[in-house]
Amino acid sequence: MAKFCWMPLYTSDLVSSCVDMTPHQFGAYVRLLCYAWDNHGLPNDANACGRIAGGIDQADWKAIRRRLEVFDAGTDRERLSHPRLETEREKQAHLHDSRSEAGRRAANKRWQTQCDGNADALTKPCHLEPEPEPKVEVITEPELSKEPHAAHGDATSDPPKRRKRSQPASVVLWTADGGWVGILDADRHEWAVAFPGAVVEQELAKATAWLKANPSKAGKRNWRAFVVRWLSRCQDKGGTNRDASKPLPVPQDQSKRRFYRGDANERLTDAEYAAWRRDQRTGGTVSALAQSMKLKEEDL
Repeated sequence: MAKFCWMPLYTSDLVSSCVDMTPHQFGAYVRLLCYAWDNHGLPNDANACGRIAGGIDQADWKAIRRRLEVFDAGTDRERLSHPRLETEREKQAHLHDSRSEAGRRAANKRWQTQCDGNADALTKPCHLEPEPEPKVEVITEPELSKEPHAAHGDATSDPPKRRKRSQPASVVLWTADGGWVGILDADRHEWAVAFPGAVVEQELAKATAWLKANPSKAGKRNWRAFVVRWLSRCQDKGGTNRDASKPLPVPQDQSKRRFYRGDANERLTDAEYAAWRRDQRTGGTVSALAQSMKLKEEDL
């Protein structure tokens, strides 16, 4: 008989059937049930059951014994157990056997199908066809001179590797010793047209100085994108030769955006918030009006 590593425990039935037991008796009873589940029953001997339970007296054994029954009396398999426990064991054994049989049938069906296919393949005769002899084409010297493209095409069987679309035409690199490498005149012309306010050579020198001052930022993979971002920021700030005394241009929509101001407890634009701060520094419009009204009342 199979040995199951877990036992179904119906707590409500167990507790309701043991309300007359003391905590010591209940613990010994549960320990005996667990032993009976693992060993297919208990020995029909009070002393042996007392040792299994951890030491109980006659009163404790009497409270436990009346819940147990004798199974297979008069045989070599005579044992004590609980009727509900034996019923649950039979359920688990039936479920175990049914699942094992289902798995066995599925395995037999799967392997039988594969064996039949292999047997059919083995019954068919194997006809080995001789391999064709390789044809060697000899090209003479005049033919090479007449058809250079054809001869070049026959020299290799691998097609030419296509460049990935995301890969730029020229790779731009930067090193601390060599500076910028791979920037073509076409790149400089393209950047000058896209960012008219930025002097490309001067901005590249600024970028080199910044990278040397920040070596941790020099581990980039796409240097072309870094240069484009650098020139774009320069253009947005007014260009290379911008007037430092003039404020940076603010986008039109940026000046109209409202942000929540915690001290004012409302959403204000930058201009509205500056006016509110000025009003707070001068004492506020309301306080000024109240002060003027107080002075008028004193005059009256």
